[in-house]
Amino acid sequence: MIPQIEPIYGDEEINALVNYMKSGGWLTEFKKTEEFEQRIAETLNVKYASAVNNGTISLTIALLALGIKRGDDVLVPNLTMIATPNACKLIGANPILIDVSPEDLCMDLEEAKKKITKKLKQ
Repeated sequence: MIPQIEPIYGDEEINALVNYMKSGGWLTEFKKTEEFEQRIAETLNVKYASAVNNGTISLTIALLALGIKRGDDVLVPNLTMIATPNACKLIGANPILIDVSPEDLCMDLEEAKKKITKKLKQ
């Protein structure tokens, strides 16, 4: 097992969660969620912000915002979590895994250039 960071929370967080759930709130669809989204939008000085329930959905929304659609190819680093290629698959796009550079563990751009296809959005 790979150890992860244990969450730290106190009575204030526990009470806030209990009060939220008792008020009829769903974790991603309720008044407090809307308030949170509004505060994030204000902080970022943007018109809208959306809270989603996980990283896969956030990546999927980002792909859709970029105009990626069914049948498009998407270059994805091979050192990633499963959410990255899964987001592509959710909308019918084709994830193409690219090796990462050993120096910085980011996508190897020379390797990426070799994998460019006609179905890749640019």
